Amino acid sequence: MAADLGLYLNSINTTKKNVMRDLEADPSVVTQYPGFIINRLLSYHQDCVLIVNAINKLPQLDPQMQYEFLLHGLSKKKRFSKLYKAVMPENVDLMKKYYKYSTRKAVEALELHTPEQIEAIRAQLSEGGVMSKRKK
Repeated sequence: MAADLGLYLNSINTTKKNVMRDLEADPSVVTQYPGFIINRLLSYHQDCVLIVNAINKLPQLDPQMQYEFLLHGLSKKKRFSKLYKAVMPENVDLMKKYYKYSTRKAVEALELHTPEQIEAIRAQLSEGGVMSKRKK
């Protein structure tokens, strides 16, 4: 059974219980440690930035050492943050499909088009659909 993200974050932030050593019978707790995501979520907090930066400078450390560094290096505190995602402008998928662009290039191309041109592209890419049966 793989450990979830909340298990690691709760142990680092609030309980200070070493879940990797307590659950050593289950090797997936150690091998499936999501180091990048844990570091990113903790980096949103001002008191964690320096410690997370230090652990990012040591990517060769095994997951258990990274986890224990954060576990013992951070003070016990309730921390909650959401993972921020970039907001995609409307019609980016339309540009990606029409021009076969990457997301970044599609955003740039979208800025160069007028609303009329975007509607023309939408009409050209329209695949239609199945008409519903009419009741007689």
